[in-house]
Amino acid sequence: TKVFDQFLYHPSSCIVHTDSRLLPRRREDWRTVNVRESTGDGSCMLSVWMNAYCKGCTLPADVFQTWNAHHRPEEKKTVAEVHFARVVHDASSKRLLEQVRTVQGRDGFFFCGAYAMEGLGLLEQATASALEVSRMILQHHLEEEGKEKR
Repeated sequence: TKVFDQFLYHPSSCIVHTDSRLLPRRREDWRTVNVRESTGDGSCMLSVWMNAYCKGCTLPADVFQTWNAHHRPEEKKTVAEVHFARVVHDASSKRLLEQVRTVQGRDGFFFCGAYAMEGLGLLEQATASALEVSRMILQHHLEEEGKEKR
């Protein structure tokens, strides 16, 4: 279906690192989630202090996850880096999401992902849509099983 081509996507990146230069200068100003606006284009960089976020984790150093970094962490302090396209929901999304709903299950195909659910286009929406689709598949299976017993 061509509905998926109509969603808007924005390039995004995430860097896991140990470089505290991407956080506020004073450690007492660090928060679990730290947001910094760019002085140029108004975009935001978001750094999650994983030690504070994951209370039950024992990490050997301060570890950060920075989304859309305005400047790079030191190379030797970079643990991992990924680049991807994130869905951007806009005024047309409601109509597009309805179209996705109408094709769910057609010919045995179900669709899940951040684009398939209202929200900010985060992994949380992708996970919630996967749960929703798993319920649809279970319902479909139970209906088919019921037909076989008749």
